[in-house]
Amino acid sequence: MRAKPKNFGEVFILLIVINLVFYTVRADLSDTTAEIVQGTSPRDRTMHAMVFDSTNQQTILFGGSWDTLTSGFQHLDDTWAYNYNDNLWTDLAPTTHPSARDSHAMVYDSTANQTILFGGGPTETWVFKFPSNTWTLKSTGTSPPSLYNHAMVFDPVNQKVILFGGLNEKINDEFWAYDPVTNIWTELNPSIKPEARYGHTMVYDSTNQKIILFGGNSAEGYRDDTWEYDYTTNSWNELNPTSPPGSRYLHSMIYDPINDKGILFGGFGGNLLSETWLYDYNTNTWEILSLSVSPSPRTCATFVYDSINHKGILFGGYLSTENSVATLGDLWIYHPSNNSWILRNTQVSSNTTSTATSSTSTIDIESTDFLTLRELLSMFVVVGIFRAYLGRKRKILK
Repeated sequence: MRAKPKNFGEVFILLIVINLVFYTVRADLSDTTAEIVQGTSPRDRTMHAMVFDSTNQQTILFGGSWDTLTSGFQHLDDTWAYNYNDNLWTDLAPTTHPSARDSHAMVYDSTANQTILFGGGPTETWVFKFPSNTWTLKSTGTSPPSLYNHAMVFDPVNQKVILFGGLNEKINDEFWAYDPVTNIWTELNPSIKPEARYGHTMVYDSTNQKIILFGGNSAEGYRDDTWEYDYTTNSWNELNPTSPPGSRYLHSMIYDPINDKGILFGGFGGNLLSETWLYDYNTNTWEILSLSVSPSPRTCATFVYDSINHKGILFGGYLSTENSVATLGDLWIYHPSNNSWILRNTQVSSNTTSTATSSTSTIDIESTDFLTLRELLSMFVVVGIFRAYLGRKRKILK
């Protein structure tokens, strides 16, 4: 009659011991990458800006906005750094920073080891230095007008920031160069240039030392044209490739110097898009990739090339359909070596009317919260010790 209560008590004690071991070991591992990233990552957003700081091996993010769904878009003024190797987001919280804004543009000046921001409303030029975690407002005198959804790139050969297009009270074909050394903006006036537009993309092709522009929205509608620009001759040339991506704007694009390809994702061309395209300047051809896994359709995502790890890093964006409206906070890694997307971690807005992540998403094992081998072994050891103790106790009772 006494055996049953003792067995029940022993099982109960065993469960308590296992749980204590499990949570003790888990506490020891609470500083792992996955735990940190899940606890501290930027909130969902759209129309933000990102660059890859190759000197400090950090992806730098600033600003953007999120859709409250009830009171419009809320602008953001936070600065974050993402480290790919640690899979860690850090809220830098600098004491001085640009005002809250979206639809601005940023580039990384690899010569001076600094990030340069312009636009998003104010006609301000800001410089961010990661080592000192400081933003500095530059007094440039003449500058481009107030702009949104313009495109900027840094030309490291000529050490100039190149800006084209944008939106304010009209659609613009503003074309400027900024010299970080002299702190001077200069308006460029080539004889030929692309039609005025906004929501287009530009990348710097370091192999061929050309700036490549694609798409955008103009007074005549969405664009599917591809252009090249040469700063040394101050000349634009329309490339007219066969079979380009469909007309679109608010897409994202990076340049992969290892494979000498432009990589384009998403945008809007009458409907939200989730296509991934490759552009080869040498053959002047676009190629659409057939992928089983990719980010969900979206606009206004930021996409940067991590030149240290040779990966594309895409974050956030905007989803707007008849059934779903959401600002997104998922982080995707593009692997140029095998043309594949991996969802590294997700943070979808709680203010969504439906699920905003891709139905074909896969989770990167680096950020998945599984029991480790160490935890399992610890549990087995404790169970083995406790069972030996119970066997000895039963012998004594006999």
